[in-house]
Amino acid sequence: MLVLYYFGFSLATLVYWVFVAALVVITFIDLDHQIIPDIISLPGIIVGFAGSFFYPMVVLGRFFVGDSSWWGDLVRRRLAL
Repeated sequence: MLVLYYFGFSLATLVYWVFVAALVVITFIDLDHQIIPDIISLPGIIVGFAGSFFYPMVVLGRFFVGDSSWWGDLVRRRLAL
């Protein structure tokens, strides 16, 4: 719900919710079977990599990094190039 409050109804909200849902599924499968299934992880890698070209701030994590941090400043300078 915090992501919905921060981003509102946007593409970023949907991407973060799908990402967290995949992490929860992977966590419980790993705890139960001690494996991480390729059926979840490989498409996630492909979608995340492709998504980084269309919406880079979701992948770089503006929500987790913050706009005034050292890392946020580095990200802004890198995106400005």
